Amino acid sequence: MNITISVASRDFLPLAIASQESIQENSKDVKSIIFCTDYINSSFLNALSHKYQDIEFRNFTSHKNFILEDHKKYHTDLEFNVSLKPLAIIETLQKYPISKILYVDSDILFLKELNYLFNEYNDDQILLWPHRHLPSYRSNAFMMTRNGIFNAGLFGVSGECGKNFVKWWWNLTKDYCFMEPEEGLFVDQKWLDMAPCFFKNIKINRDGIDNIGHWNIDLSELNEVNSLHLSGFDLMQDISSSSKFSKYCDVYISEVWVKPLIDFQSKFINASKHINKIDKPNLYLKSNKQILSRRYSKIHKKLDANDEYDQSLYRTKNIVSKFAGITGSILNIIGLSILIEKLIPFFRILGRRSSWIKK
Repeated sequence: MNITISVASRDFLPLAIASQESIQENSKDVKSIIFCTDYINSSFLNALSHKYQDIEFRNFTSHKNFILEDHKKYHTDLEFNVSLKPLAIIETLQKYPISKILYVDSDILFLKELNYLFNEYNDDQILLWPHRHLPSYRSNAFMMTRNGIFNAGLFGVSGECGKNFVKWWWNLTKDYCFMEPEEGLFVDQKWLDMAPCFFKNIKINRDGIDNIGHWNIDLSELNEVNSLHLSGFDLMQDISSSSKFSKYCDVYISEVWVKPLIDFQSKFINASKHINKIDKPNLYLKSNKQILSRRYSKIHKKLDANDEYDQSLYRTKNIVSKFAGITGSILNIIGLSILIEKLIPFFRILGRRSSWIKK
């Protein structure tokens, strides 16, 4: 069975529905599943399933004492949603064990059928897309060191290798899916840099025709593109060939994309009318300050007690940080005293001038 999966909160459900509808229109024998990261009651899920009969809507279930509400406490909305991608695949494989799964971000539009992508990888393999498939400017290379080599918006898994991969990934994202580049963390995505080290059955797609976003559009022949990753695209604008592809780049959309994008926009607007009937969950009523303080605690204080290497690194970092802080304070005091010493003659001159003017 070939399955496409998206993970979306209530606010991104319309986008996920539009994306999966575009898949269903262009592809045969592909099952579409959307996992909702906000709990949606069964009656409304049934209503959505009745409205969109080609899409299966699911809430997440409990998984080995993992509680969704507790997980949310440490994360912003973005971090929370993307951290659950591996869990969505784990739960899907429990229901449909013999499957090829293609994860699709909510903002991906397929312009053509995607059955060929399931043929890109075999029954025991992982399929990944790099942000850049050709060497290019240094600025793009630095972007990949910060954001990750691979884009986590589109990837495929199958077989035992795929199962082991998502289990490994889930063990990382459930605890450390943060937007903290200074800590070497970039939500779920940066962890994928390690995957080729641990899993030999990985295929890297370098065709340059799928998962085209603002990060790689300069490497693509626009008229040959099969799928667009619409990160930064304004879906509420009047779409034409003079529309910008993304607020993050200066490329304009191709003429051949206009009609599919207008259709995608229409699907998004229609889905929004149904989703707006769902009340926003109380889960989202926390302040960023609360989330950030919990997240800091999670990153720095909840290290694995069994990992002595990590603990020693943490202690060393603390000692170095404290030493640097004390040294910095001493240097600041010394610097301030030197500055005052240099300013004293200047103030003396000013004093002499003022007394001379008075006389």
